[in-house]
Amino acid sequence: GCGIAGSPDRPTEDDSVTLIAKVDAPEVNSSAIMASSQFSSDDVLNAIVADGSCQVNNRAVEFSFDKTSSTLTIEKMPPADAYELMLKIGSLELRAVQPYSSRRIVFPSGISMQTTAEWHIRNAYAREASLSIGSFAQYGVLAAEVNSLAGAMINELKKSNASANSITTLVNGALNGLMARKQFTEVFAFGSKAFDFNGDWKGSVYYYLHNAAGTPALAVQANAEMTISCSGNAVSGSMSLTPLGVVPLLSDVSGISQPSDLAFSFHGTCSNSFLRFTRTGNLGPLAGKPLDEWEVFVVNGGIAFRVKNVDSAYNTGLKSMPGDFILSRDDS
Repeated sequence: GCGIAGSPDRPTEDDSVTLIAKVDAPEVNSSAIMASSQFSSDDVLNAIVADGSCQVNNRAVEFSFDKTSSTLTIEKMPPADAYELMLKIGSLELRAVQPYSSRRIVFPSGISMQTTAEWHIRNAYAREASLSIGSFAQYGVLAAEVNSLAGAMINELKKSNASANSITTLVNGALNGLMARKQFTEVFAFGSKAFDFNGDWKGSVYYYLHNAAGTPALAVQANAEMTISCSGNAVSGSMSLTPLGVVPLLSDVSGISQPSDLAFSFHGTCSNSFLRFTRTGNLGPLAGKPLDEWEVFVVNGGIAFRVKNVDSAYNTGLKSMPGDFILSRDDS
């Protein structure tokens, strides 16, 4: 296991975390995935004891497994925002993720094909948004999407010719289809308690400026300051961006004006875990026209922004990914 670093002759406070997950193993009928050709769920549990391996947050860890209760226990984990658990038996990978809550974390849904399907959906949207899975572990994934993918994976495992490659192909195809149909806000739900967006926010961020063809041409680092006021389902506020530095993304960036200080007010909609607003132009032919759309959601330690250019005439709108644009509460 992983201990907490500290000198041997000086006692250190033990803030380590114990992870507990009940394993719900699938039936496997492929010798390419498990060593023998016919594996019941019970056989898979036996294989965990014999030669299963486990990772937490991409690091190999020691674990104990109680076959009677099908319970996996991992001790002495360092504190983290969230814990991504992977249990591997042969070529079969079971996964689950759970945010930090206490020194003893019980995975409420255990680790199963359902939690594995959920992990794959989280991972796909996290990669697309340049975020870590743990940064939005407090969101739930819509059950219909999880059930659909889990069902397809379970059916694949029952085939005698299933393999790690066939599972990967199935998962990737399903995820590509899902992401083409649904945005982040249509797949993830924040839970019952509404997040309080009101107040002042600030951070160091990155955003992108486009050339006339609409290709991101300059990466801009900037200080961002924002004030948000939500009332019912309406949101209003102001945002200021002060550029600190610029990195050209193309060999030819002639014709693109260097970024300058930007300040604007906005009006939009808010729900219990998302804000949406559109910035409009205020000069010349762009006056009153939409420039960029902003989607804001909750992540660990703050709020993240997806910004999309919608000015198809001149491409003056900004672009940013959630992992590049995170603000934290300004308590100063």
